[in-house]
Amino acid sequence: MAGQFIKCPNCHFEIELTEVLTSQIRDSLRAELEQELKKKESLLEKLKADLDDKEKQLKEEKLSIEAQVKEKIQKELERIKAEAQKEALEKLNVELQDLKSQIDEKEKRIAEFNQMELELRKKMRKLEKAKRKSKA
Repeated sequence: MAGQFIKCPNCHFEIELTEVLTSQIRDSLRAELEQELKKKESLLEKLKADLDDKEKQLKEEKLSIEAQVKEKIQKELERIKAEAQKEALEKLNVELQDLKSQIDEKEKRIAEFNQMELELRKKMRKLEKAKRKSKA
């Protein structure tokens, strides 16, 4: 490797590189780069572990939220069902009261008609009795 030189950045003095010096610089750079690579790999693994933890946490939160939503939906369905049953029952009660009042009115009319029929029968018997008396 004869003829290779490096220049000092401060004084611009040229220094000849030898195989040993080049090898030492290469080994030193390699060690620095490997150390930096290990740090970055370690950091990358830590970031990956953090990301995995956050992903796991998000999945758990998602499941929890889904369970809460499902529970709220179930409660709302039960409330709506109960409300619908209550409305239906109230409507049926109104209809039942109306039917009862109709029946009461019809029963009164029937009782009135029965009373009128009894009075008519009494009158008819009196007329028949008077008619028989007048024939006799």
